[in-house]
Amino acid sequence: MKHRVMNITEFRAKCLALITEVHEHGGTVTVTRRGEPIGILRGIRDTPESKVQERPKAQRRSK
Repeated sequence: MKHRVMNITEFRAKCLALITEVHEHGGTVTVTRRGEPIGILRGIRDTPESKVQERPKAQRRSK
């Protein structure tokens, strides 16, 4: 997958498959509304953002 442009209606219908495709094969998807770009889907593999940090465990309150 290289670069795709699609409107928001099509993106909403296919978003889960697109996320998987971008993750596995790379590339980007530009999402448009009425022909104007409103967002970009891209993978984060090999970028600083790809390091997901675990949230600290909630501590129990003492009674």
